[in-house]
Amino acid sequence: MPEKIPGAFGEVHSDSVWLSYKAQYFVPMARAVVLNNGFRVLLVRRKVDREWGLPMGLMIPGESAQECAERVVTEQTGLIVRKIQPFVVDSGKYNRVPGKPSAQAIIFSFRVLEWDGELEASNGHIMDARWLWPSEARNILGIFNDDVTAIEDHTCTDVDANVHAEGNLVWVR
Repeated sequence: MPEKIPGAFGEVHSDSVWLSYKAQYFVPMARAVVLNNGFRVLLVRRKVDREWGLPMGLMIPGESAQECAERVVTEQTGLIVRKIQPFVVDSGKYNRVPGKPSAQAIIFSFRVLEWDGELEASNGHIMDARWLWPSEARNILGIFNDDVTAIEDHTCTDVDANVHAEGNLVWVR
């Protein structure tokens, strides 16, 4: 006999709770907002779906979100992350895996505060990479794209914010 569990909307049976959670398919991901010294944001065009977006990828089992973001930046752009900072966790629909049902993506977003290297415009993972002003990125991605929200969250400043850029280093206080 299933156990009764108190819930926000009354009692539910433990077997129905299990079924509702068992059906979920979660995809942990990390993405990175990389800015250059002119405050232009780095977008990549992925080969897998031919879409533009921030450097982003799936987490490998056992990998932390930060390690994933650092790895993805290097794999997709050739840049080496020296300093990184988490700034938002988001979720949304993920349906890029052929033959799999749509999933719920859990996306950890990071600011790349310091990096080294030269940008690779194409490699095994991407077709193209470009530094764009945030307004140009919005035009390419579309105003309702989750990456646009991440860019705006990272690049917006208020009266108390102190942002300084020099070379390949960006400080956000």
